[in-house]
Amino acid sequence: MDPSLFDARLALFQVYLKLPAVAGGGTSRARELAQAAQARQPEHAKLLNALLAADGKQWAEMERSLRSIKPGTDLGLHSALRDAWYELGMHWIFEQQFGQAKSLFDNLARAYPTQAVGPFGLARLAAAQDQFDESARQFERARALTGAKKIPLDYRLGLMLLDKGDKTQARAALERFVAGRKGSPKNLQDARKRLTELG
Repeated sequence: MDPSLFDARLALFQVYLKLPAVAGGGTSRARELAQAAQARQPEHAKLLNALLAADGKQWAEMERSLRSIKPGTDLGLHSALRDAWYELGMHWIFEQQFGQAKSLFDNLARAYPTQAVGPFGLARLAAAQDQFDESARQFERARALTGAKKIPLDYRLGLMLLDKGDKTQARAALERFVAGRKGSPKNLQDARKRLTELG
């Protein structure tokens, strides 16, 4: 009904990527949706194409698309762009490309200094390298910034503290996460399981 409503287009796009073609989804449907945005919202279309590249594990293409986006004053596009950069940064962590992940999250933190996502990414990067004190510092930095309530901060902090061997602080973080009831069902289930194991 409103072709310019990017939040709706993005949500539908994500549904298409998650649903198989037999259920009305699929990559081709998502690609059509991205192409439909090209004429009226070319920068938004670039973001959707970057997410398509990520879905196809074409990480270099995803990065090229993200770098080409000029979000202007569109807050919705800025938000989606931050999330996409975070996804790419996490890919580099999983691939143990720590230098690339560090550069990406540093840039994200500089570009959006009031947002939690950059420091949160740096915290997860430090945790992946067993740099526990730096990870804790970045988690606390993220906690004070906008968007902190939307990310599983205490869950990831709890996992880091378990890896560090600090069961007391890990339990406290996981208990805060479970009490908040705002995480994904998978993360909440895992947090409850770990709390049970901690006793």
